[in-house]
Amino acid sequence: MVREIIHVQVGQCGNQIGNIFWNTTCDEHHLDSLGKFEANKKVTTTHKKEESKENNDSSDTNPNPSKNANSSYDDILLDKIGVYYQCASDDNRRYTPRAVLVDLEPGTLDKIQSDSIGALFKPDNFIRGANGCANNWAKGRFTEGLEVIDEILDVVRHEAEQADCVQAFQMCHSLAGGTGSGLGTLILNRIREEYYDRMTCAFSVYPSPRMSDVVVEPYNTMLAVAELIECADQSFTIDNEALVRILTDNKVSTSAASGFGQYNELISYVMSGITSSLRFPGQLNGDLRKMSVNLVPFP
Repeated sequence: MVREIIHVQVGQCGNQIGNIFWNTTCDEHHLDSLGKFEANKKVTTTHKKEESKENNDSSDTNPNPSKNANSSYDDILLDKIGVYYQCASDDNRRYTPRAVLVDLEPGTLDKIQSDSIGALFKPDNFIRGANGCANNWAKGRFTEGLEVIDEILDVVRHEAEQADCVQAFQMCHSLAGGTGSGLGTLILNRIREEYYDRMTCAFSVYPSPRMSDVVVEPYNTMLAVAELIECADQSFTIDNEALVRILTDNKVSTSAASGFGQYNELISYVMSGITSSLRFPGQLNGDLRKMSVNLVPFP
């Protein structure tokens, strides 16, 4: 049985990371920009030449193959696609992400909606604020965040009710700003209160003193980490300075030429790799709770 993960992305940094993360998972599951599954899609490989079906002796023996028929590789891709995606239409094989997109400033979400992948998401799952947090943790946690928290929880509850058996709630956010740190920890706290028997997983981007451009970043991070200790079962630390070192020292190549797109792409690969054993069949199949038990010593 597929156990679902509901994804929440908060703030400008979290939404930019989440946007590339969904691009990555769409490529891995052969979904186009509208969420439609592309059957029998050719896979380009870098380490060997792709063999054509004409020269392959193990080709399909059906004299009249259907264009909509799934190959064995397509069945692998669709086997556990329900972990992150919900089937919106069986006829067209269209899938929508189990994602909640939150920001207290409308600019980032408007950009995602106008992007090529914007039609993939449900329009009701975009939750915008009007004023922003001005890099203030307290505004996201106690003032501006409280105005939209009920609407966010309604969308999360709606996604949880449409799932068969939710195994975890996953969040990507930054701890340097006000929305990702303040509102992000508020959402995790409320989710922990309502779904206390489910796992909560946070991919948190930590600021670096060498790359900091806001004076209050250390304070926002300290206050957010104190909340994450209480409300997150798994917290993955993503250091900005480490990302820069990986790109410069190790000469890692990304599809983005420069800027934050390079860092966000690396983070999306981390998120995709952690959940790959949950989304594809294999010997390492399990869930996030088993992963937590094996990685975290007790006491």
